[in-house]
Amino acid sequence: MSLWYFSGLISLPTLVSASFGALGTTGGLVGLSFFFRRVVGEISVNERNLDITISSLSFWGNRCDRTFPLTNVVPLSDSGIDVKNAFHRLELYDCKIVYLLNLRHCKIFDEMFFSVIGLPKHQTDLMTNVVASTNCDKSKPEYLAKGK
Repeated sequence: MSLWYFSGLISLPTLVSASFGALGTTGGLVGLSFFFRRVVGEISVNERNLDITISSLSFWGNRCDRTFPLTNVVPLSDSGIDVKNAFHRLELYDCKIVYLLNLRHCKIFDEMFFSVIGLPKHQTDLMTNVVASTNCDKSKPEYLAKGK
């Protein structure tokens, strides 16, 4: 673009406006990616190894799975949960990243999830349709592919 300016094809205000527009858009995308990298897409618990796998997005939009010991999960009841909020903080003891968990628009297939994240089930009664039906067939490939 500076070549266009030095050639006389565009004026200085146009160059400055285009540069600030490009920088603003880049800054906005980086800021939004910081938020979206922390949003939890899927959580699975390996009962044999007592591990929890948290799936989120990377900066480029790829799925990023991180596995932690189950004992590193800070219970949601300790971090002051409010059922009116859309996102809740999912913290880990040995990790600096604070994940954002959406309990309002999710489906929970196993009620063991409440004990894993330290949330009493009676606190989720105010949320609608949180627990999915328990008649899901665990032998189906789509259910097994999610690691549950």
